[in-house]
Amino acid sequence: MSGSNKILADTNLIILAIDGNQKARRFLDGNTLFISIITEIELLSISFSNPQDEKLMIDFISHCYVIALDSEVKRQIRFCAVLNKRLLLYEAGVFKLCRKKQIK
Repeated sequence: MSGSNKILADTNLIILAIDGNQKARRFLDGNTLFISIITEIELLSISFSNPQDEKLMIDFISHCYVIALDSEVKRQIRFCAVLNKRLLLYEAGVFKLCRKKQIK
């Protein structure tokens, strides 16, 4: 798949597109798609009702760039997870502070 944008697609987005969600399809269509090896495994573990659907999934995956989880990728994921956790904790603190001010 080659397109103007590079998209890192997760399993949920791809399944939405497969299930016919037009917004998800438009988001993916015409773009260069990257998926993690975890997403690839999840997509291949779906129980297909017929062999033709499984072949379509394998064909779809073959047009994506699959990102392996090497040490650098895992380090970046951990770093992003820590930042996200800090952000969530910060947002929770701000929310709590706002609630206290509203009660008073």
